[in-house]
Amino acid sequence: PLESLMHPGVPVELVVRQLGGQEFLVQATSTDRVSSVIEKLALQSNSTTDCITLVSGTSKLRPRDILESLGVENGSELFMVLGPGCPDWAQKKGFTSEHRELLRQYIATHKLQDQDWHSSDEGMWKKLEIELANCEERKRSCNGWRSSISLFLSDGEANSIFKAKPGEEIGIAAEGHMHNNKGDSCIHQVLLALDTTIVAELANNVPGRGRKIPRKQIKLKAPKEPG
Repeated sequence: PLESLMHPGVPVELVVRQLGGQEFLVQATSTDRVSSVIEKLALQSNSTTDCITLVSGTSKLRPRDILESLGVENGSELFMVLGPGCPDWAQKKGFTSEHRELLRQYIATHKLQDQDWHSSDEGMWKKLEIELANCEERKRSCNGWRSSISLFLSDGEANSIFKAKPGEEIGIAAEGHMHNNKGDSCIHQVLLALDTTIVAELANNVPGRGRKIPRKQIKLKAPKEPG
């Protein structure tokens, strides 16, 4: 990371324990990201990075966070939790293994009609993969009046799961692509909504056979109630 070039940090040795008693020692520097520690743990534990979550106390550590910003120092003890993982293509979109459980909670909260793909983790990932592929196909064929949006953290990292305290103001970024049916000349508007509340206008133009929606920085307030 750029931070490491500007401030190389100090060497630290971390004690990482896994449920069941297995213990790993990881050499790092204070300016490394959590993701770097996860990569080293994956090699030591013969696991894959998408299966590993690190916990300090009761808090899950985000892969993008810098160790020293979390108060991690030489001799700090972390815990490693192994989960079912997240496909590589979904990670590139900013998803994590939490996607499945969060989606199940949303379905239950809003009493949505049960679908076959709800019943398994594999079904949920497959449904998402199919929908993303369909989106790309519609983009190529200009079938319908469509838009697709990708979300990012304000620093530019792809992210599809945002966490905040109730009512907290957070910054996100959005960009994407839009097209009209067979490239017609209709005015096409793209809005970003949080449930039923519009939080940003992303585009208002005639995209014809396709136009990029430039990245836009957005400030929004998290809902006061989860779900």
